[in-house]
Amino acid sequence: MSDHVTPDDAPSPGVASIPLKTAWLARFKLALPIMAAYLSGAFSFGLLAIESGLPPWAAVAMSVLVYAGAAQFMAVALIAAGTAMPAVVLAVGVLNLRPWPCPASGRPWGALAGPPAWRFMPA
Repeated sequence: MSDHVTPDDAPSPGVASIPLKTAWLARFKLALPIMAAYLSGAFSFGLLAIESGLPPWAAVAMSVLVYAGAAQFMAVALIAAGTAMPAVVLAVGVLNLRPWPCPASGRPWGALAGPPAWRFMPA
């Protein structure tokens, strides 16, 4: 691996060579705001999960395996309320269907645009 960023990898046009460490540090600084947002969400989920009676290993496992923040919070609330696990899985599945109709809003001419299969997508 090279110690410098080549012009093809450069973050902006006209940059001939930037030390790799400098480029990595600049990108890390740009990522700090989103990292803070993710960490605050993860911390609040961990607190809720532990306070609801989930063992710490289950909270960590859910954070690693489930990439849907709303589903995590909903699952913990349902588990804490004593809901049966099949109902929790079904409710989380239904919750995760909410972005499904979003591509339909990008169709320029409504329900008649595109291949026939698209006509059955909800708008």
